[in-house]
Amino acid sequence: YCYDVVSPYAYLGLHSLQKVRPTWKHELILRPVLLGGILKESGNPPPPTVPNKFRFVQTDVARRAKGLDLPFQFPASFPPRTVTPMRLLTTVGNSAEAKQLEALTGILFHKMFADGVDLNDLDVLRDACRELEGVSETEVSHWMDSIDAPHTKEQLVVSTGDAVKRGAFGAP
Repeated sequence: YCYDVVSPYAYLGLHSLQKVRPTWKHELILRPVLLGGILKESGNPPPPTVPNKFRFVQTDVARRAKGLDLPFQFPASFPPRTVTPMRLLTTVGNSAEAKQLEALTGILFHKMFADGVDLNDLDVLRDACRELEGVSETEVSHWMDSIDAPHTKEQLVVSTGDAVKRGAFGAP
């Protein structure tokens, strides 16, 4: 599941997949990517740059969130840059159990689309990591320190490129 926490459709999609998971026999593998990179490489303009498209997205996402009984609001400054939170998710995905990556992804989606919180605030990201069950302060510090590591940056770029090569033009 290729996603970026800036995508309201990825927020709704992950929630939907989690709801139906008990009925299927597939493993859910989360792959953090940069939606902006996918849009650029695929030639797909971001919805906020196309007024009619963005009006539709706003209405459609709100209706779908209501149908899923999910709290939803667009953050005040949408779309925000999500390089920092996506690097955090990349490093968590490298060093933690899949359930921790999924839990942190859910926390960040909620902060973005239910609470309207700025995910570029490092204190917000650190506190989100601390919400994870069974995670030590040492692990949180390691993850935060790895956000700007060259291997984290490179892996996120590669994951984004791989998604485009597989035909992605958005997220999910």
